[in-house]
Amino acid sequence: MRFHIVSIVKESLLVVSMGVIVLLLVSGEMVGADNAGPHIGVRAAYDAKDGHWLRMELENKSSEPLSMTNSFLPWGSTFSTVLVAVVATDPIAPAPSIERNRAEDNPVGRQITIGVGETIRGSIDLDWQFPKLREWTSRGDIIVFWSYAPRLAGGRQGERVGGFVIVPETASSGTKEKRKD
Repeated sequence: MRFHIVSIVKESLLVVSMGVIVLLLVSGEMVGADNAGPHIGVRAAYDAKDGHWLRMELENKSSEPLSMTNSFLPWGSTFSTVLVAVVATDPIAPAPSIERNRAEDNPVGRQITIGVGETIRGSIDLDWQFPKLREWTSRGDIIVFWSYAPRLAGGRQGERVGGFVIVPETASSGTKEKRKD
C-alpha cells in the first residue's frame, strides 16, 4: 500500500486543465478571525488498496458543533469536491486532463453534526470519478487536484481548501525505460 500524504494549500494552487491555467485561491488558517466562517481542517491522502482512492478527513476546528447534510461532505456526492486529474508531463509539454464522470446523483442526504474537535473520515473512488484513470496510469503518474468548501446548515459556507495527490504510474506488462537524472 502506497500513501502520498498531502498538506493543505495555504496560499494558492495552480491547476492546469485542458491547457487553461486556473488559479484557485484558498485561505490559510484564520486564527482569531471572528467574522471568518467556521474552520474545518481537511486532509487528503492517496490510497492504492483495492483501486485508486482519495481518503479524506474533516476535523471541526471551530468552537461550536457544525451541522450539515452528509451529501455535502467531500465524499458525499459526485460533485461535492472539485476534482481535476492531469497527466504529469515534462515542463514543455501540455498536461492533458482526464475526463471526469458526468453522472449526477441526487444530493439528498441526512443532517449530521460534527462535534468540536471531532474528525470524520471518508473516501472518494477515483476510478469511478475518472473512468479512464487506470488506462492513463499505465502511461505515467497522474496528479489529482482537489478543492472543497463545506456547505453547512443555515446557508453558512466554510472556507475553501485544496491540495493534490499523485497517483503513481502502474507497472505495465512491457518494460519501459525511465529517465533518471
